[in-house]
Amino acid sequence: MMKKLLSMLLVVALALVLAACGNDSSDKPVASETETIAETTDAPDQEEPAATEETESESENYSNVVYYVGDDIPAGGYVINCTSTNSALEVTVFASAENYDDFQSADKFTNGKYRNAVEQYAWADFSLYEGEEVYVGLRESYIILLDDGKCEFTKYDPAAAQTIYSGIYVVGEDLNAEKVNIKCTSEYMQVTQFAGKEDYLGYHKMSRYTHGEESDAIEKYAASTDSIYTDESTYANLQDGMVIMVEDGAGDYSAAEGPIIN
Repeated sequence: MMKKLLSMLLVVALALVLAACGNDSSDKPVASETETIAETTDAPDQEEPAATEETESESENYSNVVYYVGDDIPAGGYVINCTSTNSALEVTVFASAENYDDFQSADKFTNGKYRNAVEQYAWADFSLYEGEEVYVGLRESYIILLDDGKCEFTKYDPAAAQTIYSGIYVVGEDLNAEKVNIKCTSEYMQVTQFAGKEDYLGYHKMSRYTHGEESDAIEKYAASTDSIYTDESTYANLQDGMVIMVEDGAGDYSAAEGPIIN
C-alpha cells in the first residue's frame, strides 16, 4: 500500500515538473517578434516629401534707383525704353543736386504731395508703361530717379537722327537751331514750344497735376502748342535756348522754309 502511494506521489510530482517546464517563457518561440521586426525593416521606405526647391523670386526689383550723371552714367542724349513695370515706370530728372535734395526734403508723403514736390523741383518727369519710350537729355550734374520698373538706356542724338520721341528738348543742346516741319509718325503727338528754360520751368512748377491746371499752365507759359495725328505736320522755328516738349507720340522732322499749309 505504501509503495502504491509513493508511486502515485511520484507521478503527480513528475506531472507538476512537466507542467512548469511547459509554462517557462524561455521555451516560447521568438519567431513572431523576429518577423515583426523583419516586416518593419524590410518594408519599402516611405518616400519623404520632396524638399521644396527654393527658387529665386521672378519678380523684378522695383525699388528706387538713382543715377548721378557724370559718375554713374555718361552725360548725353538717351532714349529710355520701359522693359517691365507693375504700374508705370516713373522717370524723374533733376537739373542739380540742390534740386534733388530739396525734393527729398519736401513733405512728399502726406496729403498726396508727392506730385507737387516733383512739379516744384524736377526738370522733367515721365510715366512709362512697358514698351513705351521717352527721350532725356542728361547733362553733367543732372540726377535721374527711376521708380517702379526697369528700363534700358540707348544713346541717342535726335539732331543727327531727325526723329523725336516724347520728351523734353533744348534747342542748341538736343536739337539744332533751324526751321523744321515735324511730322507725326505715331497715332498722335502734341508739340509744345517754350521761348526758353525759364518759361518751361514756370510751366513745370505750376500745379498742373495736383490741381488739374495743365491747360492753364500751357496757356500761361507756352509760346505755342499743336496736336497732330498720323502723317500730319506742324511747323517750328527752332531757336537757341527754346524748349520743345513732345508728348504722347513720336515724329520725324526735316528742314523747312516755312509752315506747311494743309
